[in-house]
This record gives sequence, structure tokens and C-alpha cells, in this order.
Amino acid sequence: MCHARIHISDIVNNAREFDLRKAEENRIEASWAWPGEIGTGQIFRVPLKSGLTLGMGDFQLFEDIELCFEPVPMPVVFHFLALSHGDYSLYREDRQTVLELAGPGFGSIAYFREWQGAFRLPCHVPFRGVVIYMEPELLAPLMADQYDHFPRVLADIANGNHEASFFQTFYLTSSVHLAVNEILNCPYTGALKSFYLEAKAMEFTAYALSWMLDKNGGTEKIAPLSSEDIQRVHGVRQFLLNHLETPPSLMELTRRSGTNKNKLNNDFRKVFGTSIFEFLRISRLERARFLLETKQMNVTQVAFEVGYAHQQSFSRAFQQYFGVNPADILR
Repeated sequence: MCHARIHISDIVNNAREFDLRKAEENRIEASWAWPGEIGTGQIFRVPLKSGLTLGMGDFQLFEDIELCFEPVPMPVVFHFLALSHGDYSLYREDRQTVLELAGPGFGSIAYFREWQGAFRLPCHVPFRGVVIYMEPELLAPLMADQYDHFPRVLADIANGNHEASFFQTFYLTSSVHLAVNEILNCPYTGALKSFYLEAKAMEFTAYALSWMLDKNGGTEKIAPLSSEDIQRVHGVRQFLLNHLETPPSLMELTRRSGTNKNKLNNDFRKVFGTSIFEFLRISRLERARFLLETKQMNVTQVAFEVGYAHQQSFSRAFQQYFGVNPADILR
């Protein structure tokens, strides 16, 4: 698929020229609106008092876009992708993918010393997400009394090893999913807005780090996966996304992937931070929300489209995950 290429400096320069405004204490907030022929919606970047930088996006494109950038040093990056479909990847000049966001309802923690490549964004798909940028040294005090309970590489990065690399995905809980929507619809202005965004950014950071604590547990030593294992898991994920309305059984997935169910589930959890069953459950609900928000179907049609035999079961699962009734999305 061909993507229109836009250099990231075009966004930065336009933001500085048109939308910079001074906040309190000389902090600068920048916003950038997509040109009407490319898309609708905005991207925001807000430096915070704590030293964090908050990025927010709420938009939809009219054509596939590739945002390109030159080699640039990057801090620790926390992604929280509440709504979107398709894959978002960063890759080096040699086109080797080194980071992939797995779709809606996912988050990730990543650190790579330097990036060069592009974000690829699909058209006609609502994008709603939050990104938090944190310099590695700011991680240290947050991990100070629990270093042994975090992944060793992440602890090394916090302690100044900037040559190391780290990447891990995780699922967003319903509360975090709602928090993304809340921060994108901030009801405040001025000093109250700054206070609110600061608190939300810390909430997101705490969630991601606590997930790491729960996952790592301080004792489990996780063996690295081979490139073949990783490729197999990504193939299973894509197969699931392509068959949400008629999901395959675990037995069928193991037969297709050529491995046993325990290894497949364990490898899937290592890469995506969750089980195959949970990934399928959340992906079906995220797909359902997309169909409802784009007004493509009514609730009953959406339930059947994502593989639910009964609308009541679908509505109950949807409300438990998103905190709203699916019929409310259509209003």
C-alpha cells in the first residue's frame, strides 16, 4: 500500500508558527491540526512541570500517511492507544522494524537510544491515543526501592545505561481506556488544565510501571524468543484480527502455527503481555466500538459482526470494558 510521505519537521514548524501559546511559568504547549485535504483532528504536545512531556492525538486521516523523521535521540516512551486499527511501526533506515504497536486497546513502554524511520498511519480510521515522554533519569526515583522487581534492562536504563534497548506491550484496562478519553476531552482551561494534565500523565505512568511490577514479579527469568517464534506469534495475532467474527479455536491456531498450545500461549504472552483468549476478547470489543463510532452498523449488527451470538451478551461485555452501553455510542 502506498503512503503519502510527510516529514515530521513540517508538523513541528507549523505548530511553532501557528499554534504555540505560552502557558504559565513559560512552558510551551503546541498543537497541530491536519490540513483539510489530509484529515481532521489535532495532535498536541504539552511539556509538564514534572519534566514529563505529554503527547495527545485525536484525529482521522483521509489518506494513508507516513510521518518520516531524521535520526533523533528519544527518551523513554509510554504509548496508550485507546482507539485505532492497523499497525503502527517504527523502523530504521534499513527498513528493519524495531517497534510495533499492536492496535487498539494496547499500550507499550519503549526505549531506544536513537530513532530513524517513520510512523505509518492508516486512513479512514479514528485515532485516539496518549504518549508520555520521560527522560531515563526520571525513572530512577520511581523504581528506587523495587529495582529487583522490574525487568533488568529497564532498571539498567534508569541507572544510566543509555545503550540498552527495551520494548514491552501491555493491555489497557477499562479504567485506563476511559482515562484516555477523559484526557482528550479535558474540561478545564488555564492553570486547572495544567494541573489536570499533570495528574493524568502521572496516573498513566504509574499504571504502566505497576503493570511491569505485576508482570515481572522480581523472580521470573524470561528466556528471549527467537525471531522465528516472534514471527509466528505476529502471524497468529494477524490471523485472529482477520477472523474476529468466526474466531479459531486454540487447537486450530496451534495446528496452523506448528507448535503446541502451551508454547504458543506463553510466547504470545511474552510478546503482547496477555493471553490469546484475552487478546481476542478485547480486539472484538475494540472492533465493535470502531464500527459503532463510525456509524456503520446498529448494535445488533455489530454484535454479530464481531462474533457474538446474542446482543445481550455483547452489550454486557461492552459495558464492562468501556463503561458505557453500546447504544449510547450511536447517539
